[in-house]
Amino acid sequence: MTGTPSLPAMDTVPRTRLRLTPSAVHVAWQALPIVVFLVVLALLPAAKSDDTCDGIGFGCDLNPRDTVLVIGIAVGGPALGIAVLIGEVTLLLLRRGGGASTPVTAGSIAAVTGWAVAGVPVFALVACSSLS
Repeated sequence: MTGTPSLPAMDTVPRTRLRLTPSAVHVAWQALPIVVFLVVLALLPAAKSDDTCDGIGFGCDLNPRDTVLVIGIAVGGPALGIAVLIGEVTLLLLRRGGGASTPVTAGSIAAVTGWAVAGVPVFALVACSSLS
């Protein structure tokens, strides 16, 4: 049988496998709020519905899209940085203590811990600003 290429046996074919690390899972979880923020930003109107002026100053208020953008940059950016930092410290502690059994578990624990700790000051800031 000339002309027919022979195929290697199935056990000799090298398999490439996606290797998840806890940090990769952690970063993927941290990207989720960014995606949600961008979707919300895209869906909000860029103009106010009551035909009043929009912008900063002279008695004007920001339109809904600009309001979310300013809050996202001023509050969400630092909160994301704090959450990532706390999550990476959590991963370091999990590695040293042999805590989580899989990378997905470790990365998820790190993301939840980071957002829980970073979310408390953010929630308090938003709650206090809405009271005044």
